[in-house]
Amino acid sequence: MKNILFHIGSFQAGGAEKSLVSLLNLLPKDDYNIDVLVFNNNGIFSSAVPDNVVVRIAPYPYKFLSISLKNIKEYFKHPIKYFFIKLVGILYSKFNKKLSLQQTLWEIWRKHIPVYDKRYDIAISYLEGITNYFVIDKVVATKKILWIHNEYNKLKYSAKFDLEYFSKADTVVTISDICKQDLLKSFPSLITKFEVLENISDSRAIQQKSQIAINDISFNACKGLKILSVGRLTPQKNYPLALRAAIIIMSKGIDFNWFIIGEGNLRPELEKLAKELSVDGVVHFIGIKENPYPYMKKADIIAMSSSFEGKSIVIDEAKILCKPIVTVNYPSVRDNVEDHKTGIITDMTPESFAEGIINLYNDTDLRLKLVENLRTIGKNNINEITNYIKLFK
Repeated sequence: MKNILFHIGSFQAGGAEKSLVSLLNLLPKDDYNIDVLVFNNNGIFSSAVPDNVVVRIAPYPYKFLSISLKNIKEYFKHPIKYFFIKLVGILYSKFNKKLSLQQTLWEIWRKHIPVYDKRYDIAISYLEGITNYFVIDKVVATKKILWIHNEYNKLKYSAKFDLEYFSKADTVVTISDICKQDLLKSFPSLITKFEVLENISDSRAIQQKSQIAINDISFNACKGLKILSVGRLTPQKNYPLALRAAIIIMSKGIDFNWFIIGEGNLRPELEKLAKELSVDGVVHFIGIKENPYPYMKKADIIAMSSSFEGKSIVIDEAKILCKPIVTVNYPSVRDNVEDHKTGIITDMTPESFAEGIINLYNDTDLRLKLVENLRTIGKNNINEITNYIKLFK
């Protein structure tokens, strides 16, 4: 049996985290001894990790890279110098525009972090950034694989810094052809390193979970059009655009409610903006849901306002549930949606986004056409697991 280490920040809500848990549940249990290294095991997907997988917590001082400076009590449990090292790293990153925050922190911290205490046949960083650097610099393994879950150039990393790490990896995996092409723009010399593997979506499990009743009075009681967005409350998801689109939909006299599943640091800012725009009565931030699928199934439209995505798991899941999709035209969207066949693609403006939603609401024939097209396409890519297994040989 091969000993494999996966490394990711946590099992909190996110596409990469959901994808990893799906993968862990599909890998043959008799072929691998699997460890997953996380900074913390508090996340909505942690309960879905299969019993054969050992979850390990990142050791100190490496763990400090994930701990906020506001949690000073945690730093006082260990040498206080790590608090000041972290503070210096954050302050320095504000002046050092050549590196991202994660790259700056790693540049400062790596000399303080010992080599990890277990050897592996394969070590896999399942998310870009610090986990990549740790796997390359601090894990002893025969084979090392790195993952990029987004368009690289949108992540604002220094390609010069990452070239050293990508060059040392055996393979760098990304999740769509457009994401691969984006990597090649920055790393043309590494063309043989890059490989595309789709995130795995298990349609049977998603369909089963979608049948579970929702004990959410605010959602169940709403009449009229139900719009749903799913994603972390971060700049990437571009929710201010959605809030401004909601104003336009309101101006047309449409009876609707727009629910947003997700959490993040921007929640106070977004709630404040919703109030300022007077859409707080129709736009509802309902937090993280361990099982979002009943909400997706009961929604009339799944709306995606992201500035960029790798290959959206939310859209894959909406397609499995045959839900009409309206999405803005982020760069990799056509890897996932055929305009007016499996969804509606709009310009990345509030006006165009709102128009796409309004047109779909008013056009019953178009909605039925999208749903029928989604019913006829292949909905399950769990056979992609064979390509993962080939990679792990």
